[in-house]
Amino acid sequence: MREFYQNVMAVVCRHTGFNELQLLHDRHEIVTDARHLLVHLLGEKLTNQEIVHATGLLKQTVSRLMNGYAIRRKQKFSLRCLEADVRRELEAVS
Repeated sequence: MREFYQNVMAVVCRHTGFNELQLLHDRHEIVTDARHLLVHLLGEKLTNQEIVHATGLLKQTVSRLMNGYAIRRKQKFSLRCLEADVRRELEAVS
């Protein structure tokens, strides 16, 4: 679990230019998009409780990020592009 979290976090940070602290706590829209992506990708292999434990985010926050990702992704071309780039790199690393 920890290794998966660290891999996903590292790739998202590298593609966005934000560090882990900014990614988890900053309120700027572009950072929030990246945080949605991070939680969405983590949610593909981890439970919400595992994401809460790994990130330190509140359970309600993780649920909100998971539930809001599809709408945010549909509305934002930049988020779709970021997701494609991050997934491509994660597949190359695996």
